[in-house]
Amino acid sequence: MTQHGPTSIDLNADLGEGAGTDKELMPLISSANIACGGHAGDEKTIRDSIQLALANKVSIGAHPGFEDKENFGRTRLQLSFDELRDQLLRQLERFQKVASAEGTAARYVKVHGALANMAAEEAETADHVMRIIKEFDPEMAVLALASSEQTMAAIRHGLPVYDEAYADRAYTIDGQLASRKLDGAVLHDAQDAIAHVTSIVQRQGVLAMDGSFTPLKAQSICVHGDSPDAVAMVKAIVDALKSQNIEILPFLDAQGEK
Repeated sequence: MTQHGPTSIDLNADLGEGAGTDKELMPLISSANIACGGHAGDEKTIRDSIQLALANKVSIGAHPGFEDKENFGRTRLQLSFDELRDQLLRQLERFQKVASAEGTAARYVKVHGALANMAAEEAETADHVMRIIKEFDPEMAVLALASSEQTMAAIRHGLPVYDEAYADRAYTIDGQLASRKLDGAVLHDAQDAIAHVTSIVQRQGVLAMDGSFTPLKAQSICVHGDSPDAVAMVKAIVDALKSQNIEILPFLDAQGEK
């Protein structure tokens, strides 16, 4: 029988954040979002993560957020455009400096934490973030939360944009991530995550928390690297995808970019 539907998907994870799972996760994923010293990390962790990614032939992305290590970048801050610009450019330039010394560069940017959520919901924040990324590199690809203001702002600014969905997070009926404050918003069971991923890849949608089917197209699936179940969950997802003859490839390579 001829296979119909997708033949590949990207798996990305947020790494370089001190969770202690990087060495186990890196061989399993295809794209690594590496903390840039804002919410976590420093030049040494950036270098270590880049070297690990290169050794495993994993696509490298910069993962900047609010400069707020005390709250891991997960507290919403109200910054002026200039304050946000200073923070993001400082992180992206730090990443670029380390990557260049290793003979490579960020292939894409994915925004972290509270800033990512704000940019997903708020058109103005999304516009600010994409303006800053475009200033850093007018051809930089962006990995954005699917069906969000991030995607629309990146398109408006002419940046190559790719959508991601989450393996271990529940969704609302409008295709947005359910608040972490809600019971069931974070998936801990590997079988639940596999069902989620299979639905996203094969059916281009998810079952929302109310049980309804919600369309959701994504070129990349994110798995959190800082949960206690991360490695076991990612291994289970990888095995499930391989059993469906779905190859795990960086989203940029799958799309023929760069």
